[in-house]
Amino acid sequence: MLNTSEVFAQGQKNNSEPADSYDVVVIGAGIGGLTCANYLAKAGARVLLLERHSIAGGYASSFTKKGYYFDAAAHYLSSCRERGQLGRLIADHSLNDYVTLQRYSPSDTILLPRHTIELPTQFSEIIDTFQRHFPSEATKIRKLFEYMANTDAVALYVQLKDKLFSELLDEFLSDQKLKAVLELLLANIGSSAARASAVSSVFLFREYIFDGGYYPKGGMQQFCDALVKRFQDYGGTTLFGTPAKKIKLDHNNKITGVLVKKDHLIRARYIVSNCNPFQTFFKLIEGQEGLNGKYNQYRKTLQNRSPSISAFMLHIGTTSALQDRIRHRGCIWYCPTYNVHSCYGKWMDGVVDFSDDNFVFASSPSLHDSSLAPPGKDSLQLIVGTSYKDKDFWDKNKERLANAVIKRAEHFISGLSQIIDFCLIATPLTLEKYTLNYEGAMYGWSPIPSQVGRGRLIEQLPVSGLHLVGHWSGPPAGTGGIPMAVYSGRSVATRILKDFRHSIRTSSN
Repeated sequence: MLNTSEVFAQGQKNNSEPADSYDVVVIGAGIGGLTCANYLAKAGARVLLLERHSIAGGYASSFTKKGYYFDAAAHYLSSCRERGQLGRLIADHSLNDYVTLQRYSPSDTILLPRHTIELPTQFSEIIDTFQRHFPSEATKIRKLFEYMANTDAVALYVQLKDKLFSELLDEFLSDQKLKAVLELLLANIGSSAARASAVSSVFLFREYIFDGGYYPKGGMQQFCDALVKRFQDYGGTTLFGTPAKKIKLDHNNKITGVLVKKDHLIRARYIVSNCNPFQTFFKLIEGQEGLNGKYNQYRKTLQNRSPSISAFMLHIGTTSALQDRIRHRGCIWYCPTYNVHSCYGKWMDGVVDFSDDNFVFASSPSLHDSSLAPPGKDSLQLIVGTSYKDKDFWDKNKERLANAVIKRAEHFISGLSQIIDFCLIATPLTLEKYTLNYEGAMYGWSPIPSQVGRGRLIEQLPVSGLHLVGHWSGPPAGTGGIPMAVYSGRSVATRILKDFRHSIRTSSN
């Protein structure tokens, strides 16, 4: 087996030489940074997008190996309906002219001991599916799902801000197996129902489960590349392969610009960081004179917060077609027990489970688009949640865990181990290396109630002119993958443009 560090994606090209100053510099071309940069550039701001990697997308990026195409972490898009987070992004920037989205139904298949549940993509059909599997809970299922899907977002927050998802399930449902089925999908935010914020969990269902299954033709990277191309068409400047070295401040803790290679200072009125906050506040701003007490207190607050779990991933190229060995459609969520909270609790408590029969998630880009693997073969991704461990641990144990994960997948992909051309192993250290996400966290902050809503850290940053976007930035619903990253990018762009226009009016008077 191989490490993903042995694989390199084709880099994107920069579109122009950078100027000496910009209205806004966006550090990091993850989905949050790309979203923010597009809205700003469309409004006429002069924007520079910096990215240390050779491609855009972060966890939503992709790579190829021996003719097989793999998505780095994200497995499909969601919230693409007209009023959804991505739906608005697509419409606002005419992204359908740049990328083609296809929708697959079922989007997911849930495999538990006595239940095989295929999730369709239409909301009414999702309700019908669950009612068919749990007829005694039919009325309760409709009430819960309609509550999650249709309640005003602000009202949801007010009602759920202090609740756990398990408490919400108990209010609506009685069947323990049904609760386990719904809890299984919380792997998308890396938490058990008894620890997850009800706010984060409900928005996961609302924006992801109830409106999922969209996949870009040609793979996930096509969506990220479309955002880059649109930004460039607006007149924005991209610098790939160019890490930010330092965010520079004046004596009043106000942004002045960012240092890049050869200590070149690019001046900016605003800086938007798509980096994790530890990178932003402990490395990019560290070591400058005049940092005030508010700044140091903010850093102490960061150190008391909990990141989400990370992930252990296998990217597998097969020597024959998966359709001959797998009868389930969509992405697969397998768990051999209804005691889902025990499995997810281990991840959150730092326990790595090496058993041959436990949770595993599977997706295959080439089952969506046959051009993403050589003819008669397929690309396969297997994922399990895990905690962060050091290099010594993974050097000793990654092969053992990889073999266990493959055996888990053989419960629904017969003879998988016999058709593996190659297997790339990605540990939390791999995720940390390529994306700089703190401890390889998959979802930013852990989605616990104390870190959601009023417990977030996006407001009142201790540096004037600095804004955060992405899954670390603390959108009100907490973690939520790509939809919440898009929300954060649009919200920050709106705030910057409002402030920018206000300052222009003030100076003209």
